[in-house]
Amino acid sequence: MAEAVVGHLVVTLGSALATEAATFGWALLCQEAAALRGLFGKIHESKVSLMNSFS
Repeated sequence: MAEAVVGHLVVTLGSALATEAATFGWALLCQEAAALRGLFGKIHESKVSLMNSFS
């Protein structure tokens, strides 16, 4: 009986840990995507500024 309870507890904790890890990973991925969007936006602005300087 005790083995079953401990086994169920381990499965439940493992599931919760996997869910938290997936949530954290997704949030980190979204943060990196936003940073890349910002970087590409700045590159585009710099390109436009340079093109206007030499036109």
